[in-house]
Amino acid sequence: ADWSTQWLDYCDATVHWGCKFAKITEQPASVSVFNGSTAEVTVTATGDVLNYKWYCKNKDADKFTLATDFTGNSFSVTMDSARDGCQVYCIVDDKYGNLVQTNTVTLNMSGTEGLVYELSEDGTYYIVFDV
Repeated sequence: ADWSTQWLDYCDATVHWGCKFAKITEQPASVSVFNGSTAEVTVTATGDVLNYKWYCKNKDADKFTLATDFTGNSFSVTMDSARDGCQVYCIVDDKYGNLVQTNTVTLNMSGTEGLVYELSEDGTYYIVFDV
């Protein structure tokens, strides 16, 4: 019997004897950040030789596309109005070909950091300029 082949077959079929299949231990979370700030989501996973593929879809897009610039366990972008509402998920695979997918999360732009307000005589605020 060829034990090396049997070992691989056994390893591919079970998690026993030292094989660690891809497993998500912490899901990414949706984030809300100010315009111009970095929106970052992270997945924590365990397994043997993990690869990460991030997919994103802007709010007006029809489908998710692979974000080829991100191959690690985090995805980050500088937030602007075009990315507000962007949905993101990650597929993690291991050296055995097993795939696990994270929950889909949303990147939101919030607040008005960088805007300077002044109070008018009638008690309302108005924007003076964007810093």
